[in-house]
Amino acid sequence: MGLRRIITLGVLVLGVVIVALGFRLVWVEYNGPYRLAGSSVARWWRCQNVERPMLEEGTPWTLTYSWSGLMGPGEVSLVLESGGRATLTSSRHDQPSPLVAGYTVAHEEISRVALKVDRTGLLCETTHYRDGYIVWDLGRFSITITTGNFSRTVYVDECNTLDDPAALFEIRAALIALKPPLNDSIGWASEGTASVPAQICAPWNQGTQ
Repeated sequence: MGLRRIITLGVLVLGVVIVALGFRLVWVEYNGPYRLAGSSVARWWRCQNVERPMLEEGTPWTLTYSWSGLMGPGEVSLVLESGGRATLTSSRHDQPSPLVAGYTVAHEEISRVALKVDRTGLLCETTHYRDGYIVWDLGRFSITITTGNFSRTVYVDECNTLDDPAALFEIRAALIALKPPLNDSIGWASEGTASVPAQICAPWNQGTQ
């Protein structure tokens, strides 16, 4: 009886290990590419031979962040200038007119955002169609960087993404964490999403409603 119990226990443990490995393989299959794309090596490689300004170097710049979508509180945009001036504009779906608030952001906070833009390699990214699926109700997250004669916009929405979408969301997190704190609307986003298979992206899925 003792040996039989040991064998049974061994089979159960082996089964648990196999199931865990199966889940791990599925997780890597679906999430591994994005994790690799967001590694420091991948970001460095992506920026090779790409002409881009380095915001850390001190050249005046303007960053414009926005989110819009039907499945959230409303629309929000932030214009942040390297000199420290920030303007946050938010409009709830049930609000007749937008709320506009101005802020003065400290130099160290501006430097932190500039460092995040440079180190994530966001300006080396190009928005492209999702391959074989869409993300329902995601809305559109967009960042535009302008400095001198250079201007680039990257965005993620229901039908479009980036090789490294985490780069955009890391910068969004840095904006949400600015001090003094901005209005809570800076953190607006969709209240729920779902990834579904799709080969064609209809206009109403573009997240720009």
